[in-house]
Amino acid sequence: MSRYKKIGRNDPCWCGSGKKLKYCCKTRENSEPISRNEIMDELKRSYQSKYCLHPDASEKTCKGNIIKAHTIQRSTMRDNVSANGHVLRFRERKPNEFDNGILPQPERIGINKASTFTGFCKKHDDELFAKIEKQPIKIIDSKKACLFGFRALCKEYYLKKSAIDFAQSLINNSQNPITKMQKEYFKTYLKGLNHAIKDLNRVKESYDNALRCDDYSGSIFYSLYIDKCPDLLCSGAAQPEYDFNGKRLQDLSDMNVDFDFLTCCIIALESGGLILFNWMGNQPTCKHLIGSLDRFNDSDIVESVLIYCIETFENIVFSQSCWEHLNKSKKNELTNRFYTVLVNRIRDPNYLRLKGEKAVNWQVTKRDTNLDM
Repeated sequence: MSRYKKIGRNDPCWCGSGKKLKYCCKTRENSEPISRNEIMDELKRSYQSKYCLHPDASEKTCKGNIIKAHTIQRSTMRDNVSANGHVLRFRERKPNEFDNGILPQPERIGINKASTFTGFCKKHDDELFAKIEKQPIKIIDSKKACLFGFRALCKEYYLKKSAIDFAQSLINNSQNPITKMQKEYFKTYLKGLNHAIKDLNRVKESYDNALRCDDYSGSIFYSLYIDKCPDLLCSGAAQPEYDFNGKRLQDLSDMNVDFDFLTCCIIALESGGLILFNWMGNQPTCKHLIGSLDRFNDSDIVESVLIYCIETFENIVFSQSCWEHLNKSKKNELTNRFYTVLVNRIRDPNYLRLKGEKAVNWQVTKRDTNLDM
């Protein structure tokens, strides 16, 4: 039985609009407000869009199908992190999953699916990223940093664009409507997404210009070389909110300012590994963030970056052994760090403070940057 049949024509409509049923959803007598599970299904559908984000992408220049492009090198996942073709990741949360206070455990995912998005055609993905995907990496320069940063930024752009399409489709859905409260939430959500995509368009244009002109003078990088091949890999782009000392860098609730964007990747090299930060041009908050990080000694700086990545990015994969060697307390801490912002949407200024034992035993062998520190 529909909700329309359970209430009278002069009763408030079930959709939460505040209007009487006869003036609102009378013509949709068999409709029900969309459920949380249906909302999650709609979100998954929005992530199936396919297009190429290459700077010169067009019907003439793109060739081959849109592929599942990796943002973390597939070969390094296969050779250094996977077991039987699978890696671990913190999975997406499900509706009502945290209502009982129990956090989910990492899930296994095949390396052909991990870290991928349908954001490049085969031709452009092969041509653009060959230097960092098909050739051994020994040292990072401004061009390679730009390529890693561009790929991380493109996935963030893709996710934000998909989320905008998702929110817009829910707001405009007349066949399976959302409630008034849900609509107001998604309108606010959409406002934040539109601001983020505007900033991402601006930053992406800087990367596009560098790649078109083969001019990487504006590509800023800060890198930490480590002694071991990392068993945790990451690729992400974000707006720095607080530095490593808890000082606010940007108020992300202020829709009247342009936000700086920074990318971060944890990469396996031919020998050892690399933690790489990259951004384009003059972005003061990025410089300040790195300045606060560079003050850490070699024994703490790697753990600080790891905590930053887990607190900031979703695109993280790690090996079974990496997870199993942690004690229960550390596993709970890292899981809580990953999901806290997703659940509470509020950032503690001191969220990067180190706690307990270290999660990794990587040692810094070299710091390198083209940034004027």
